[in-house]
Amino acid sequence: MSNEYSDIIRTIVREGHNQEREKRRGDMYNKSRIIGNDATFVDKIFDENDIKRLVKEMRRSSGCKEAVLSSLKNAFIQDRSNMITFLKIEGSLHAVVGKLMNTNPVIQLLAAECCCNLSLGDAKTCHQLAKSATAYLVASLQGMNYNLMVRTGVF
Repeated sequence: MSNEYSDIIRTIVREGHNQEREKRRGDMYNKSRIIGNDATFVDKIFDENDIKRLVKEMRRSSGCKEAVLSSLKNAFIQDRSNMITFLKIEGSLHAVVGKLMNTNPVIQLLAAECCCNLSLGDAKTCHQLAKSATAYLVASLQGMNYNLMVRTGVF
């Protein structure tokens, strides 16, 4: 009889520990994610003028700095209105997608992160991004990873 009670107590304690562990894991995961207008991870809250300035800096012929793409990436997460402002600027989407083919891998990664954050917008934004980026992504996949090309239907 006492053996049964100890098994029941162990089971209850084990389940409590598992629930607490899952809760802590979820809290840690959510703490590292940025959701909505929670802009505590960024030194600055971006507005429409900042987006226009960043796009202008990105399109300059002197080259794209990593800080510009990083700021754009953060601005897209902060607010959907930043995405809308970005898409209203002529050639802005083409400029970011074009950075996917840059020779600098850091700029390529930041451009991919911008595209990823931009795709979190509404369906229209995601569709525009997919139309613009598909040709570049297919070209960069060519000859790189056979299994990936087969799965995506490129090959």
